[in-house]
Amino acid sequence: VQINNKNSQAHTDLCYAYVFTGNIREAINQGTIAINLTPDAPMPYLARALALQKSGQPQAACEDAKMCKLKGEKILNNADLLTEIDNIVLQTCNR
Repeated sequence: VQINNKNSQAHTDLCYAYVFTGNIREAINQGTIAINLTPDAPMPYLARALALQKSGQPQAACEDAKMCKLKGEKILNNADLLTEIDNIVLQTCNR
């Protein structure tokens, strides 16, 4: 990110890193940056959904998980990954 702040994957990875280190506010921020950079990519939505879930925002997490699924169905050619995304949507939205 310091070298290229337009790298969506780097911001997505930072989102996950911040979630796992407990800096949820920054995780949501990094996820939002990644989504703004690549709004058609599914994985930034999944990363931010995790952060939102951890922040106690289940409805917003559910919406991001659904967006991940929607975007993933359009571009991913991996049935196993799409099934995993379906499972995440179910888990996130049924809490």
